[in-house]
Amino acid sequence: MIDFSLKWTRVRIEYELKKRHHFDFIVPMIRGALGYSLYESYCKNKLVQCNGCKINSSCIYYRIFESPEYEGKKVKNFSIHPFQLSQYEYPMEEPGESKKISFYLTLFGEPEMLYPIFITELNRIGIVGLGKSLIKAGKMNVYNLEGNPLVSNGSNVIKSPPIYSIADVNSMIESIYDKPNKIKMKFITPLQIKSNGRLLNRINFSHIIRAIARRLNMIEKYYGGSNRIKADQILKNGGEVETIATRLDWVSHSRYSTRKKQKMPLPGIVGQLIISGDISRFFPLLLLGEIFHIGAKTTFGLGQFIIYSES
Repeated sequence: MIDFSLKWTRVRIEYELKKRHHFDFIVPMIRGALGYSLYESYCKNKLVQCNGCKINSSCIYYRIFESPEYEGKKVKNFSIHPFQLSQYEYPMEEPGESKKISFYLTLFGEPEMLYPIFITELNRIGIVGLGKSLIKAGKMNVYNLEGNPLVSNGSNVIKSPPIYSIADVNSMIESIYDKPNKIKMKFITPLQIKSNGRLLNRINFSHIIRAIARRLNMIEKYYGGSNRIKADQILKNGGEVETIATRLDWVSHSRYSTRKKQKMPLPGIVGQLIISGDISRFFPLLLLGEIFHIGAKTTFGLGQFIIYSES
């Protein structure tokens, strides 16, 4: 088992829109709307850029969305924000129903403090409208991972979210009696992993494990404790693991940057790998990687994968 002191909450947000939509990769859209909404709600000095603002240390927007510093420490990679937005594969609906949009919201560092802020701003986004055509949400619902409602039908009553830790991950793994020796990893949003400064267009299992460890170590450094995950040591311990099949494609999504007033590319790898061998020792890393994503530009939803048993 791995040491990981971080605590987090994870809920599913659902908008019931008043019109049907054609949104595809929704996370960059939600992230952009969320940043604008937080800025409008909390910035008290809009004539000054964040880095030069004398009150940025007490600004909610700055700490959540800009966050170049955390407790006096410089963060070079601006993707180390205290939140993660993830795609949710919602089943097809019957014709005539209100179109629904669902996604996961993960908060860490101070999840109890951040939760009501995010829920309030996400509800505001739905009222204002989503996308260029500003499709409005008639309702916003919030569910825990068991599907129980925390916020329903736009209610102002916000129930406390569940708080998770590594102990919950370990308990989940211990409850899996039939541990698979073959898994499928499906990358549902573009994955960006660099080697020698260049994006890889082919990856294997060791790339993934090292990328998960890097992501978790950075989150732990700025929002958790002093624990570190040593990927090389985990890869060497135990039996062999091999990538036995790959079906990967290079794709390029894009997002519109309101700050730069232009489309920004979001390229990366999507598809699947099938992994076989002594996989059980990697379960904690893989489950945490599902939650927190891996690679670059995770704040835009990139690097999200799902694990399936192939045994």
